[in-house]
Amino acid sequence: MANDLNRVCLIGRLGKDAELHDTKTGKQYMKFGLATNRRKGREEVTEWHNVIVWNEKLVENLHPYLKKGKQVYLEGLVTSFESKDRDTGEARTVPLVEVSFGHNIQLLGSKDDTSSVNSTPASVVDDDPTAPPF
Repeated sequence: MANDLNRVCLIGRLGKDAELHDTKTGKQYMKFGLATNRRKGREEVTEWHNVIVWNEKLVENLHPYLKKGKQVYLEGLVTSFESKDRDTGEARTVPLVEVSFGHNIQLLGSKDDTSSVNSTPASVVDDDPTAPPF
């Protein structure tokens, strides 16, 4: 179905520092949790999003700046993976936001950010959406 669309844009804050990992083939990727807030009546509700970044250029350039509390804008796609519940052993589907080639992450302000706007890169965009993610 050529007319389908899977794209998500989020602005939120990291729950903890981004973690670097390596695939079995030695490619680096990055994982982090992103909190977004919304109003539900008079209450503020926080949604947590699991984010995985496959784009090596984004991983290399942004990992040093992706610290707990940092606000970011990201574009990616929604996907999921199967996992077993630690307590019950039952299979469950875990939603995931995937940032891959052709997607974008922009650093925004953070609660403790008093430094100059020019001290960190504002945006890194990968221009090769056809490159393999692994």
